[in-house]
Amino acid sequence: MGGGRIDAPPYKSPPGRPKRKARIKGLQESPPKKKVSRVGKKAHCGLCSEKGHNSRKCPDESSESRAKRKRLNKQAREKIQMKAQIEVNIFFSTAPQGSQLARLLFG
Repeated sequence: MGGGRIDAPPYKSPPGRPKRKARIKGLQESPPKKKVSRVGKKAHCGLCSEKGHNSRKCPDESSESRAKRKRLNKQAREKIQMKAQIEVNIFFSTAPQGSQLARLLFG
């Protein structure tokens, strides 16, 4: 039996951004910031700025403005869907067809 010593392989640092250790703050420096709790906070309405409700259930909003907001949201959703459908159509219209695909893969 060989009495040779087996060493561990050399260390290779993993790829990616290196991890940085946080610096220890001195006695005169401020401690790390804590997250502020939202406990006890009341919701504010974006339309009338009153507490206790949000803009979706605002009692001061007229039925006309509520209908207009719904209509605008619906139009925005439809516009996004239309853009997505156009992108899908463009993708499939430029994609190679069956025989072309077979030639590309096997040819």
